[in-house]
Amino acid sequence: MNAFLIFSRLYRQKNPGNRFTPEEIGLKWRSMSARERERYFEDSNRIKNQFKLENPNFKEKRIRLVRRKNKKFMNSSPEKMQDEQLFKEYTNKSPEKMQEKKPTNP
Repeated sequence: MNAFLIFSRLYRQKNPGNRFTPEEIGLKWRSMSARERERYFEDSNRIKNQFKLENPNFKEKRIRLVRRKNKKFMNSSPEKMQDEQLFKEYTNKSPEKMQEKKPTNP
């Protein structure tokens, strides 16, 4: 656990009735002097060393996330794709369905 996370957790515990946004806690962290932050860095190093002693064979595995691609828009130009997405947002219909339902003239 890094120093900021330790600070954040303790800060929230000291002020249980208040709801702090991450921005507020970040501002408080940045306003602290290096000497005030040092305590949290020491705690962070102590926790990391303790974890290494308790779990000597631990190896971190990084998981690579793969984003799905929308097959419909894969071969589209960025401009066309953006126009179609905007159309869907405002009408809740796809352009293809709108074209299918053209009124017929007698």
